[in-house]
Amino acid sequence: MGIMKQTFLNTLKLNNPLIVRTYKLYIDTNTECSYLVMEYLPYPSLHELLKQNTLTYENKLSIIR
Repeated sequence: MGIMKQTFLNTLKLNNPLIVRTYKLYIDTNTECSYLVMEYLPYPSLHELLKQNTLTYENKLSIIR
C-alpha cells in the first residue's frame, strides 16, 4: 500500500475537534498525483498568523505544546 494511502487511512481514525477532518483521497494514476478532500476551516493558516506576527507569546507556546 502506498504511503499516501496509508497516511490517509490513518487520518480517518483521528477524531478531535482541534484536527482538520479528512474525507476522501483521490489518486490520479495517469499523473501519479494525490488529492485530499479535507474539511474547510474559515480561519487563517498558522503560516499566515506567524507571518502577520499577531500571535501573543502565550499563543505561540500553546501551539508548540
